[in-house]
Parts: sequence; C-alpha cells; structure tokens
Amino acid sequence: MVSRVAVVVLVVVLGVGLSVVPAAASDASVAKTLVITQKDAGSGYQASKASASDDLFPELSACVGTSVAKRKVTARAQGPDLTNKQDGSQISSSVTVVKTAAMAKADRVLVSDPKFPDCLAQIAKSHLASAGITDVSAQAVDVKKYGTFSTAIATSYSGTSNGQALQLTAVQVAIFKGRAELLDPFLTEGSQPFSQAEGQAVLDRMNQRLKKARI
Repeated sequence: MVSRVAVVVLVVVLGVGLSVVPAAASDASVAKTLVITQKDAGSGYQASKASASDDLFPELSACVGTSVAKRKVTARAQGPDLTNKQDGSQISSSVTVVKTAAMAKADRVLVSDPKFPDCLAQIAKSHLASAGITDVSAQAVDVKKYGTFSTAIATSYSGTSNGQALQLTAVQVAIFKGRAELLDPFLTEGSQPFSQAEGQAVLDRMNQRLKKARI
C-alpha cells in the first residue's frame, strides 16, 4: 500500500500544470504512444490501472524558486502500473505535452536546478507522512541520454507500515523531446535500486517510439 502511494507521488512530478487547454488530437495521440507498456517491461510484469495522482508541479516550482503560472498542458497520458511478479518492483510512466517549446525549456531548467532533488524529497516527505514515511532523501544520478534531454533522480524513502520498518528506493527518469515531457519512475522495496540494465532496456524499447515522435 505504501509503495503504491510512493508511486503516486513520483508519477506527478511533471504532472498536469495549473492551466489546461483543449488537447490537440495529435498531442494526445503522441502522448499515448510514449508511455511504458507491458510489452516494454516484458512478460515478467503484471499491468494494472494507473494509480490516481495529485499535481505537485506548482509546489516543486515554488520550492525551487520559479513560477508555472503561465504553464499550459495540451495533453497527458498515463501508463499502467507495472509490477514485477517475482520481486514486486514497480514501473510507472506518464507523458505531459505542454503548449510551447518555451514552456518545455522552462521545465527542463526546473528539473536541472541543483535545488530540485532536495525540493522533491521535502515535498514527498510531506505528502507521504500519513502513509508512515518519516525520512526522504534524493540525489541526481547518471542516466543515458534519451530525446533531447534526460535526467534522473534517485530517492530513498523510509518509515513504518503496519508496525514494520519500511524502505523504498525509486529511480525517477525524466525525458524531454520537443514539447513532450516523459516521467518514468522505477520503484523497489529496500535500499537496492532498480536494475540499471533492466531499466535501460525498458527505456530503450520505449525510445524506439520516441525517436519517431513528432511533437
């Protein structure tokens, strides 16, 4: 249950902005093709309906010291929650399309800010306190380049659930191309992060569609 709550928080880091304009058919269609699918993850994963999510983007931008007042989203798609049948690790994904290239550039600046990992940890801790999470830390980590820009943040969560100690580790990959912003969190129980080789293989499969996307 707590791991699912953590996925919800991770999924919405680049979620729907403060203002949404009617989606262009092409934007919505492209967004749907860029989420991570069960085929991308492989037969070892079971798909379920994506978790409901809140929009943390305004809080994150305020923490970093920027404004998203003029940010407008034209389309958003969310992939299924994908759970490994053996170890319970999870993959989720979302795609947001903003109205202009300038808005996407501003979002890249935001997630690249040195303060962003600490802001993410601070806000995630606040939102997950009711789920038993008492400590959250985050740091930027290396990731293969996808699209025109990609970045990744490793986040560690600890606390208690039903009286038992709980630790979760997430590697959250953000990818940008044109006006599209992809967020792909990989979540594991314990201190060991998601396999880098497996995660990259999943992203490589999705990237075949990203390369063809016109957005």
